[in-house]
Amino acid sequence: MVGSMNALTTQVDIIKLMSVLDNFHDTILHRIIILNTEFVDHNGHTHLDSSGFTFDALFLFQKYKNYVIEILFEKVIKFNLRPSEPNYSSQFLSARMRIKDGIIFLAMDVNESLDENWVPDNSVFELTWIAANKAYWRFANDDLGSHISPPFQRRLEEY
Repeated sequence: MVGSMNALTTQVDIIKLMSVLDNFHDTILHRIIILNTEFVDHNGHTHLDSSGFTFDALFLFQKYKNYVIEILFEKVIKFNLRPSEPNYSSQFLSARMRIKDGIIFLAMDVNESLDENWVPDNSVFELTWIAANKAYWRFANDDLGSHISPPFQRRLEEY
């Protein structure tokens, strides 16, 4: 756990999370923060760090009022952000998430043609996806200044 975040380290962790989230059905990617771990300090010195990028995403869910999840990906390997087409919603209908060879993959708005063995490559550029070495999640309702609705609270207690 990182702070109040839960680590996603096994496929069982992912299956449980995806079950609680209904596979991201009717979800909006509300906010993304991408940070490079390298920086320049106030003296102008560059600090190199081989851990790469961190990708912090906040998802809003339509199914339950005030349903907000944050997923933090560390040591990002690759990602692809696919904005919605003009005059179309940016809402995702589903997602797939899995771990393979120690890498965590998340693909949004997938269809049935994307099998469980997919890996990010040039053929999936029409999707929003990410591949990273570490991932953590948390319920982030307070980030929007809202309270947890009763149906959401029951799902949280069941988790």
